[in-house]
Amino acid sequence: MELIKHRVAHYWSHRAEAFEAQRLREFDSEKRARWLAEFFRYLPQGRPLRVLDIGTGTGFFACLFAAEGHEATGIDTRVTILGHIQRGGSPTGRDRVNATKMGYLAVELLLQGKTNRIVCTHMGDFTDVDISEGLAMKKSIQKMEVDVLAAMTGI
Repeated sequence: MELIKHRVAHYWSHRAEAFEAQRLREFDSEKRARWLAEFFRYLPQGRPLRVLDIGTGTGFFACLFAAEGHEATGIDTRVTILGHIQRGGSPTGRDRVNATKMGYLAVELLLQGKTNRIVCTHMGDFTDVDISEGLAMKKSIQKMEVDVLAAMTGI
């Protein structure tokens, strides 16, 4: 089992490095113009934009917009990081599928003109809530969860 975990971790680590290298090459190639043309099919033109790239990964798109004179912020936040720490490893296939579904829903909401939304899961279903409502929600953490996390991570 440890060999399989090692191979999976190595595979995804290698893919991340290759992906970043590919994006850097694209930044200085004709693909840059193609990416920008695709974005500006849907975005207003003629004025600087404020762009928030959530799930930015390598930061390619945030850098792309910033280089064009737009105010761009890239945030790479993952709801499953605690799960990765608890399992002691990288994201699982399910983590990746769920992240993709959440990203898809976020784009669908934007295309519908809905902004200031948080994409989340509720009772196993993907949904969205107003950002104010989401930020106002109280989440409790049980002491046992903190103790288990501390024992597993050494924090």
